[in-house]
Amino acid sequence: MAPARFNLQEVSFSRLFPLEVARALAGSLTQATAYTHSQGYAHGDIHLRNVLVKLPLSFDRLSIEKLYEEYGEPKTVNITERNGKPLPQNIAPKAVLPLYLGKDAEEFSLSDMRVILSDFGEAFSLEAGRPGKDCCSPLAMHPPEARFEPQVALSYSADIWSLAVAIWEILGMKAIFSSEFTTADEMVSNHIDVLGPMPLSWWDAWEERSQFFNGDGHPKEGRHVWLPMNEAFEEGVQKYRRKSTRVDEFSREETVAILELMRRMLAFRPEDRPTAEEVLQSEWMGKWVCLISKEVYPRNNMIDGGELNFGTSLRNLSEDANDVRVPFTVYPTEAERPLIRWLRTRGIIKVIRKWQKEQDVTSLYAGD
Repeated sequence: MAPARFNLQEVSFSRLFPLEVARALAGSLTQATAYTHSQGYAHGDIHLRNVLVKLPLSFDRLSIEKLYEEYGEPKTVNITERNGKPLPQNIAPKAVLPLYLGKDAEEFSLSDMRVILSDFGEAFSLEAGRPGKDCCSPLAMHPPEARFEPQVALSYSADIWSLAVAIWEILGMKAIFSSEFTTADEMVSNHIDVLGPMPLSWWDAWEERSQFFNGDGHPKEGRHVWLPMNEAFEEGVQKYRRKSTRVDEFSREETVAILELMRRMLAFRPEDRPTAEEVLQSEWMGKWVCLISKEVYPRNNMIDGGELNFGTSLRNLSEDANDVRVPFTVYPTEAERPLIRWLRTRGIIKVIRKWQKEQDVTSLYAGD
């Protein structure tokens, strides 16, 4: 398997993904989460630093000369003693700087969508259980039940909360919840500002609420108040997309669908959140997001050492591709349609249905 190229946090900082790429990333991450849950495990630490993008399959086949041509020659720096003395003989005089393999978020295309959900160090099985007090995800991704029900075992719903926060970051410029120099109590007030009132039992149990809210539940005068979700999406997602000359903004209809899904995924009570499979079946995912069907997304390398994935180049499909049965769904671009027609004539894929929505949607089979 080719090494990971970078994580999404690196490339999305102060950058925006094109619409189709942001949708595809959200879909891929949700499918990875759904597959993890289907195996009986919660990931326990979903955030963009744990979402990796793989290098092209051709990377392993690059010669040294081609590698340097594509990514640049190695850069070195001199190593010196701070006191100016000569280096000991066991210390190399130069160090090679790490090679940067990344690209800006705006430069992403669907062909880059080879995503890995990584770092299962905090994963746990629901059979073994993990109490909320042992939740180790970053504070901005922390589900509220970990704070207010610390002795109760976490469930897949904890991942759904973190997944929603991660998807929001993929779509826009600003996170839905503060992640900079925030205390646990400030995060609770942030949740309430954005999402509305929390369950009454949690509110009563929150001893520090008087620092942030008056007795009537309104924010105390003088403190920073975070925007409610609708306004936060406008300010943190749409506003920046509107300013950019390289990416588009979400339509009003799609925005409504996104916010409806976010509200469900960010329900305070874990039992009120959808499952990962239900997220995949949501209006937004079904109408706008390119999804690989359930039979495909557990499998990474399927044909000729490669992947059948939305936007992925299919030029290197092997002649015996019919040996692999791979149902999947794609939204073909204008550039990809000639390739799909060519694959159909070769018998590598078979169209089983086609219908018209906002664009052509074609369900395909590799093999019969």
